[in-house]
Amino acid sequence: MSLDPEGQTVEFVPNERPGSPVETLYYDYVVVAVGAHLGYDQIEGFAEYGHSLSDTYYGENLRRYLPEDYQGGPVGVGSARFHQGTMSRNLVPTAESACEGPPVEVMLPLGYWLETHGGGGPEKVTVFTPGETMAEDAGLAVVKPLLDIAGSLGYHYVNHTEDIKAITQDGVEFANGTSVEAELKMVFPDWQAHSFLHDLPISDDRGFILTNMMARNPRYSNVFACGDAAAVTVPKLGILAHMGAEAVGRQIALDVGRMSPEKTNVNMAFVLNCIGDMGGNKGCAMNSDTWYGGKKSSLKMGHIPFLMKMQYRKCFFGPRAKYPTGGFLRLVCLLKN
Repeated sequence: MSLDPEGQTVEFVPNERPGSPVETLYYDYVVVAVGAHLGYDQIEGFAEYGHSLSDTYYGENLRRYLPEDYQGGPVGVGSARFHQGTMSRNLVPTAESACEGPPVEVMLPLGYWLETHGGGGPEKVTVFTPGETMAEDAGLAVVKPLLDIAGSLGYHYVNHTEDIKAITQDGVEFANGTSVEAELKMVFPDWQAHSFLHDLPISDDRGFILTNMMARNPRYSNVFACGDAAAVTVPKLGILAHMGAEAVGRQIALDVGRMSPEKTNVNMAFVLNCIGDMGGNKGCAMNSDTWYGGKKSSLKMGHIPFLMKMQYRKCFFGPRAKYPTGGFLRLVCLLKN
């Protein structure tokens, strides 16, 4: 695949069947929303010894591994370092990990699963982060009580690992020279821009698409980006992708005369809004914008956040899945208020 912002063309190969020729599309506007490359291939030993839950393939691998091969040993859960571009630092903070909601949500249910399957409990689980604080984007007012509760339950916590150096049969080795013993290694990789986006005049130094906070490229006004492919989308959260898509729609509506500048020329106000399963029909919900300089900070735990998580799953992954319904959004508003 290739994109030419000067010629306003996109070249691609249809993937329905092998052997398709290269196709060319000409555009008036292009929205880069191709997600990111998850760099599992950059982690030495992942193919042989690693597990994850970023898609159904890895999910199915874990579903088979736990009852068939897992011997009840220690568990390691955490992230590789995110290599963020440097050209949007005036717009968004710099993150050490692409998104640490997944490690938090994996470690909590795993501890519950171990308890309910005779394998011990949370004391067997070590969660690790490349940064100073796990899930730093949620803000200390949210993260500290969450880590305190996890510690009281028996979970172990390691920070400042810098990066994952390698996964071995015995555990996870880190770039700072330390390691964690683990039979089950649950890791989440670096989020990387797709190779065809590198070295384009619309991209930053890591290949992510440069935009302002209204999702428009500053050099090519007919180029937009949202979701994980956008440089300003940090961390790589679903809610920020939704915000980016809405900003794109508003900006194009402005260009074609369907919306006024007053309604469209408004910067995205990023916020972390994350709902996680904790196991045992309990969940946690975080709502915070302190990482972006705001004052909003909320952590709620219990059965209502779990209900919200199940509604989220139903909306996006169930039959006739679609954008969240009004009922789901009312639940979100209820929790936030």
